[in-house]
This record gives sequence, structure tokens and C-alpha cells, in this order.
Amino acid sequence: MSRRPSLKNAIDAAENLKMSNDNSFGAGGLHPSATAEDRRGVLVRVSMDVRRKLKLVAINRNTTVQDLLVEAIAAILEEPDPAPRP
Repeated sequence: MSRRPSLKNAIDAAENLKMSNDNSFGAGGLHPSATAEDRRGVLVRVSMDVRRKLKLVAINRNTTVQDLLVEAIAAILEEPDPAPRP
């Protein structure tokens, strides 16, 4: 009979995982070693369906939803500024 994994086993396994995105704050953004005081949260509300789809995409890419959203933000910030609207 096998024993159930303990919390320590889960923590040890999580510590051994490599971060999926070394530049998780995008080009020109905060350095990954920045302190918590240097970072701010951004709340994004989505439907349950979109949330589920994001989770599945993250699983398929072996990353997190957080990293997906940071990657999307970095891509937007790398685009040239659009012409001002009249």
C-alpha cells in the first residue's frame, strides 16, 4: 500500500520546477528579482469560459495563466504607438 504524498513532498517538487518564462516582465520591464514593493497587480475580469480556456492553454504550454497574461502585456507594449485619434 503506497502512502499519500505529504505537503513536504509537494513543496519539494514545486521548488524543483524551472520557471517557464525567464523574462516574465517583458523587455524593458521589471527585473524578475525585483522586490514586491516594485511590482503592482492588475486585475482582469473574464468570463468563466475564458478563464477555463486560459487555464487549458497554460497547461498545454507548461506555464501559468499569470505568465500568459504577462507575455500578452509585453507583446502589446512592444507594438508601436498608434496614431492619435482625431
